[in-house]
Amino acid sequence: NFLGFWTYNSGWGERVRIAKDGNVGIGTTSPAQLLHVHKASGDAAAKISCSGHARLILATTGTTDHASVDFGDSGGDVRGRILYLNNEV
Repeated sequence: NFLGFWTYNSGWGERVRIAKDGNVGIGTTSPAQLLHVHKASGDAAAKISCSGHARLILATTGTTDHASVDFGDSGGDVRGRILYLNNEV
């Protein structure tokens, strides 16, 4: 019903799953979209970069109600940001 990829890091764990409907999950065993990336804590859940070129990082800003898309250079400097702040919390 699915294809899973497991690695060992202080115990075996499923890291990537391709569900029977074709959805791919990284960090989740129940991907809800075509590509579903989940990270429970820490920095960016996804990063797209190329050496010497601009990068795109999708990340939370430290709380579950704030998120950002950062645009930067290969040196690690953020050159632009789209930021969502949920101030109703």
